[in-house]
Amino acid sequence: MNREIDSLVCLSLSSKSNFAASEREQASVPADPKLRNSIFRSWLAEFRARSGDDVSLVYLATCHRIEFYTYGIATEELLARWTELCGQSVLKADQMSGLDAYEHLLRVTSSLASEVLGETQITGQIRKAFEEAKSQGWLKGPLQRVFDEALRVTKRVRAETKIGTGTVSVAHVAIDGVLDVFEGLAGKPVLVVGAGSMADQAIQRLMKVGAGSLTWVNRTRERLLNNPLSSYCQVVDFQELPRLAWEHAVIVLATSSESPILLLDEVRNAKKRREAPWNGPRIVLDLGLPRNADERLHGFEDFWVRNVDEFRDIVDSGSRQRREALKVAENIIETERAAFARIWNHWEQGILIGELFKSTNLIIEEELSQLSLEDRPKIEYMVRNVYAKLMHQLLSHLRSLDETESKQALETLNLAWGQSETSWLRQVQELDQKTQNLPLNPLLRRLKGNQL
Repeated sequence: MNREIDSLVCLSLSSKSNFAASEREQASVPADPKLRNSIFRSWLAEFRARSGDDVSLVYLATCHRIEFYTYGIATEELLARWTELCGQSVLKADQMSGLDAYEHLLRVTSSLASEVLGETQITGQIRKAFEEAKSQGWLKGPLQRVFDEALRVTKRVRAETKIGTGTVSVAHVAIDGVLDVFEGLAGKPVLVVGAGSMADQAIQRLMKVGAGSLTWVNRTRERLLNNPLSSYCQVVDFQELPRLAWEHAVIVLATSSESPILLLDEVRNAKKRREAPWNGPRIVLDLGLPRNADERLHGFEDFWVRNVDEFRDIVDSGSRQRREALKVAENIIETERAAFARIWNHWEQGILIGELFKSTNLIIEEELSQLSLEDRPKIEYMVRNVYAKLMHQLLSHLRSLDETESKQALETLNLAWGQSETSWLRQVQELDQKTQNLPLNPLLRRLKGNQL
């Protein structure tokens, strides 16, 4: 089916656009793969019956964004289905189409739109969403090629820039520094305190380096429960913090408190209440500013405190590399956006040529079917030869035209040859049935062949 580039659409709710975690959570499609597949197949059956088999969608759900990428689906139709499923919050979603939607996909896939510039996790999440859509039959044709292009551009950004090198954030530096003490974090209990972006980054990094036992606390417990990351952690009340400090190998403090929250006297008094004490060094990563840990805690009973100042130089070095790489990456994205318009026209012409071959072959088949079995072979051989020569001359001429002229010529030919006589008569008959009970105004009389 021939479509304009604006048939490519993205609907997005992301933390970068100030959509709260509660809004993103409410907009999430059920996580169960079978239920999600059933929902999307139902939607697509309706959309494809109305708009064609090339209608497609890809659904992306991460900690920081909920997005739909679609092709051939009217935005209002998708929003109606999404609203029925998740509620009114989805109506606030950012909407992009055409080249803007493609550029957004490039930025997301290349991590230019990530909370942490240069992180690589999002590329894997995009690829996983892409593979799910392909395997479940939600994706075909143009949208599949769009994602192939986006992943190709991501490889180019990674290869031609240093956006993925160097350390990303204070939280990343701090977590990676723990590996200087422990060979790995598998089997090591880890405690994270705080509910802001620093705590989020710490948990994501801990998961990436293999930490398997995560406990999360915050003064307001509900803030953690509303965060999708809480499903990977044990959420415990804040007042248990002094006791919990004894039971964990790594304690990450990442709050905005103006005074220390882990105090030596409280930790000392909680020693007798330990339930499963950790036997070994306890590394306290104090990422707060002002500091979250009592400075007297350092050296007490195998508690060793590292504060945020120790990590700044490493972070700043990595940030400078990324800022320099960002300029190069932005130029790549701009170049690829412009190139995509030409690629789309090439795809679109390929679709038009395919439709032209299909419709003209149908005309030939209809005429040949009227011949006897004895006459058909010789006549078909002659007809096919003439047809091949005519189409060769036509395509050669189309290649000599610019993209706009070639597209207009193909659209005209498809309009002229795209309906066989049989299908045209069928449409006339359907029109006659629809209009036979209506008053015969002049326009309808013309359509039905009546005289004024």
